[in-house]
Amino acid sequence: MNKVDEEPGAPDLLFYLSVLRKRWWVLAAVVAVGVTASVLHTKRKPKIFQASASVVVEPAAPSVFGSMQEVVQLGATRWTDRQYQQYYNTQVDIVRNYELAQVTVVKNRLWENEKLVPRQPNDTRNKSQLVEAATFALVRGLSASQNRDSRVINVYVRHRNRQLAVMLANLHVQSYIDYNLNLRTKGTGKAATFLGAELKTGASTLRATENELLAFKKKNQLFSVSLEDRRNILSSKISRYANALADAKIARLKIGSTLSYANSLKKEAVLESPIFALSSSDSVANVLKHQYFMAKHTMASLAKDLGPRHPDYIRAKLKVNELFSGIQREANRARRELKAQHSTAWSSEAKLKKELEALKQEAIALGPKTVEYIRLVRKQKSDEKNYNFVLGRLRSSQMSGRNKETNVRLHAAARYGYMVSPRMRSAVALGLVLSLLFGLGLVVLLEFLDRTVKTPEDVEQLTGACVLGVIPVVQKVGGADVAMQMRNRDMWVAENPTSPAAECSRAIRTNLLFASPDEPAKVLTISSPHPQEGKSTTVLYLGTTMAEGGKKVLLIDSDLRRPRLHKSLGLTRTVGLSSLIVGEQEIDDVIKTTDVPNLYCMPCGPTPANPAELLMSKRFIDILDQLQERFDMIILDSPPILHVTDGVVLARRSDGIILVAQAGKTNNGDLQQAARQVRDVNAQIVGVVLNDLNINDRRYAYHYGYAYGYGLAAEDAS
Repeated sequence: MNKVDEEPGAPDLLFYLSVLRKRWWVLAAVVAVGVTASVLHTKRKPKIFQASASVVVEPAAPSVFGSMQEVVQLGATRWTDRQYQQYYNTQVDIVRNYELAQVTVVKNRLWENEKLVPRQPNDTRNKSQLVEAATFALVRGLSASQNRDSRVINVYVRHRNRQLAVMLANLHVQSYIDYNLNLRTKGTGKAATFLGAELKTGASTLRATENELLAFKKKNQLFSVSLEDRRNILSSKISRYANALADAKIARLKIGSTLSYANSLKKEAVLESPIFALSSSDSVANVLKHQYFMAKHTMASLAKDLGPRHPDYIRAKLKVNELFSGIQREANRARRELKAQHSTAWSSEAKLKKELEALKQEAIALGPKTVEYIRLVRKQKSDEKNYNFVLGRLRSSQMSGRNKETNVRLHAAARYGYMVSPRMRSAVALGLVLSLLFGLGLVVLLEFLDRTVKTPEDVEQLTGACVLGVIPVVQKVGGADVAMQMRNRDMWVAENPTSPAAECSRAIRTNLLFASPDEPAKVLTISSPHPQEGKSTTVLYLGTTMAEGGKKVLLIDSDLRRPRLHKSLGLTRTVGLSSLIVGEQEIDDVIKTTDVPNLYCMPCGPTPANPAELLMSKRFIDILDQLQERFDMIILDSPPILHVTDGVVLARRSDGIILVAQAGKTNNGDLQQAARQVRDVNAQIVGVVLNDLNINDRRYAYHYGYAYGYGLAAEDAS
């Protein structure tokens, strides 16, 4: 059992999507009103402008005289990540500080600006009060921020006056720069005196080290080629000779292995021995072997033809022996060749080993000189570095008093004020979201308040009659115009006998037959409370399935006001029921055949002036009696019950009436009233058909999904 079977009444996402698709216009209207209201409300709000200026704050002040620390340091030279961010957070707080804002106000006499501090006609505030008011006005619109990945601090000022916001941002940034510049103080001359004495000591030490290094170079002749170069050259030679020795040793071992294998082949027959493949004698040996076998073959032929004592045979035998001896000589030469190669490899390996040992001894002898040379070079560099450090620090300290640089500099001045409030896009986006949520809630609420027929249970409760079946929604119906689409929809069951609509129609036919098995109804009226609720479509569907079941069925278009059957069946209505009732035509003249076997149709004929009187006439009753003798089933297409009395009249003239209700359109009260009017004239309601039911909706699939779900899925797939 699936979830639908367990919880038939639980709405899910598909239900809400179907509701939204049905009432999309409500959502669209609510969204349109909400967005429009947001736009109008936003336009009425006062405009606020924001100007932005920025400064670059370095972690330390620039050292124009070197990388040494100043006597008074702005910022710091070493930072952890936390300290770094703490420093910048502190600078942001300083920018937003009330005291710095007051400095900006007082320095630039902003308390006199009436745009910043509006004056009343009888304003009695003194200067201090005006300064305080101006400072509070600046602080209210003042903000600052710093990106964690940047050294730039942005200063923002908001005000209703665009030009004033720009001016305040630039003035406050300049106040912050001046604040940092005032933190620097001049150093004293004590540091310069101390550094001068240290510089003399460092210069003397450096000269002594340089003289010692020069004497070492003269003693060891290191002017043309440095000791480092000699050591690198020697190391390169040792590496090359070591690689060559390893290669020679591998070659010697390889040749020795080949020679040992060749010596082990002495006991093998020379003609079958692979000794020749181990040396350069392979091609010569192959030629001799070929000649040997050819000569031996010739000798065998002569022995057979001439005998072993014939001179030709004797000469052939001598040639065979000579060739065999040549093969043996080649085998011996191959062994000698391998032995010579092995001796040469031994000699090369010994020479390389001797030369490598000599280079190693030379490198060992160079070791102590290298250590001493490196020590002297390292000492010389260290003394030189110390001297340069002291010299640079001395110079920067001497000029520190004249250094006016600070770690804060202007990055970008404010040039234009941008409107930040009201923000039309944000307001519209918020209005869109809120109206969308409200619209969705309203759509769902309207769905639950909807009083139209939706389920078979609703139909049974309202009419007190059984539901013969449902006709599902047929959505994919093509056609060049509305009339063609209507015709294709009416003939859907006839043209698509395996569709879900056809299966549902056959189920209605079966339920209708079982409704009164003893006295089956032969004349049925099909009607609905209002027009366009599917009664004519139901007539055609039911008539088609009855005809397919082997019954001879006649469809009578008794809607003498707005006939439709002739259009769907492709017939004319020049003659029909009205002509037959008034006696202008005979029965055979007005009954038309259709494309469906066993299905016939009687069009309505010309539209009369008094349809109800014709249907109430005795002539009409006689016509029905005559037709019952010819057909197994007669189905009357009736006008809507709540609009004219024709439907009630036809219900009395037939064996019963089938009411058609359209799911989601037919009102509950209208369906109930239609059933009441039928019962008021003592007509029998055979059952009700629920039309245009979406059996894909899980609310209805609980009842009909098992029977029709697979067919509907196939139809949707097509």
